[in-house]
Amino acid sequence: MKKRNATKILLALAIAAAMTASGCNGGGTGGGTTAATTTPAAATTAAGTEAAAETAAEATTAAAPATAVAEQPAAPADGFTPRNAEGLRVGASSEGDVLTIAMDEWKKDLFQPSIDLFSATYPDIKLEYRSVEIANNEVMTALAAANDLPDVIYDMQNPLPFFISQGWVAPIDEYVAGDPDFAYVPQDAIDWRTYGGKLYAMPVRAHINNTIAINLDLMDELNLDLPPEDWTLEDYKNFLIAGTTDQYSGTEEPPGSDMIGPAFVAGEHLWGYHQDTNSFDLTNGWIKGANFVNEVRAIPGVVAGTLRNAEFYYEDPDCDYTRTFGDGAIADGNMAFKMGKVLSIATDTASQADLRSLPFSWTYHSIPQDPSVGVRPAIQGTNTIMCSTTKHPEAAAEILKWFSYGEKGTIACLDCYYNKDASDTSNGSLFIVPVTNNPNILAKFATLGLVSDGISYMASHMDSSIHYDLYSLVPGYAETFDNVLDPAAKAVGNGEDVSSVAAETSAKATEAIQAARAEFDATLKDVQAQYDASR
Repeated sequence: MKKRNATKILLALAIAAAMTASGCNGGGTGGGTTAATTTPAAATTAAGTEAAAETAAEATTAAAPATAVAEQPAAPADGFTPRNAEGLRVGASSEGDVLTIAMDEWKKDLFQPSIDLFSATYPDIKLEYRSVEIANNEVMTALAAANDLPDVIYDMQNPLPFFISQGWVAPIDEYVAGDPDFAYVPQDAIDWRTYGGKLYAMPVRAHINNTIAINLDLMDELNLDLPPEDWTLEDYKNFLIAGTTDQYSGTEEPPGSDMIGPAFVAGEHLWGYHQDTNSFDLTNGWIKGANFVNEVRAIPGVVAGTLRNAEFYYEDPDCDYTRTFGDGAIADGNMAFKMGKVLSIATDTASQADLRSLPFSWTYHSIPQDPSVGVRPAIQGTNTIMCSTTKHPEAAAEILKWFSYGEKGTIACLDCYYNKDASDTSNGSLFIVPVTNNPNILAKFATLGLVSDGISYMASHMDSSIHYDLYSLVPGYAETFDNVLDPAAKAVGNGEDVSSVAAETSAKATEAIQAARAEFDATLKDVQAQYDASR
């Protein structure tokens, strides 16, 4: 191999230094100057004004008698407990009550060290894990009726608008205001979780759904260079062609048009969705993506999937695919790649559990880009919320911060992944992607197992991301997909004209999604009025 990724630690420090120097999305609004580090003990972020205040306080204390007691800071104007130099309200209290955070059992086992560190950091907040069947709406409805919802729900994959419409979610604007850690949350992530002018959730546990996995051993054998992180779609096509021989193919399948399409159009998301207008336009990026995919699939030998039986893609073992690559698990769409006979696959970071046992060296690489648009990672994120029934919202907000966007808590959670046994391929993911521009968090993230230069590169461009999580964020998306978008995709797959299907589907999907939003907004107005009246 001619070139491979640079040392990850150097990349981590470079990311931290570059993002610190640039102000990193809000440094002037409370982020302050942050030192690059990859160790939790040194990972602190202090607002510039607070640092100046501390310096003045230290000078005053030095001049005072040794027995003098430093004056406690006055309560802030918002009435909340003051933040310390790390931006934490460590004096927040649950007043003896036990607060609960709901998460899956396996996550509780993984994050127990982080839960313990939270309790040590916040001695007056009693926190316990609680097992709740979050995905079951009947269970959640019964808990709400009994006024027995947890205080915080972590890693919620349910449609957020539904939970909001039931009055189960508390807006968190007042609790994040002025928080130096919050200044690093991408504005894009905030906008997508704001309904009726109020912020209802924080993103957590994201995965990147449009990455390329490359067989490094095969790349060496073919004497190819690892492409740069900012490679173009033309570079990608040429890379696949160079990786194609009479024995090997360049890819199992190229990324789908729903992934490649938004790469051509800034502000466009899955299925041509535009968040600013709450509408679909499949006549632009989606068509360009479909044309690119068809172009690549038409090059002989480049796409291994073209050798399969098109009608029985995952079922017929008697086809050119198996005759070329050998017998194997034909039901696995990546069979030949796993056998070491395909150079790359389009995949996602959630596939780690499936790829970690590969018998060859491989890496995640960035998605190709249109140079006029730039890289656009496709983000599939989940949400952390504070329930509206919590009796101690200030304390609950600190729990939410710790397990979503806060620097100390996020690094503590990343440490739980860092300490996993990388050789044990039975224990799932070695990383999740933090949705933040915080340089200390990104530096820590770059040290985790399987986090390549390409993944770090994409993680540092969250503000230009393609949202792949419409199901959990956009009111009415699930129904619109089932009734309009999915039938359109099948029609194109059956040979119908792409342009005519795109135009008709755009109109139908927009009408459906806007009707759903109007209904949601009407409900939201009542929900917000009831919440405000209850306080």
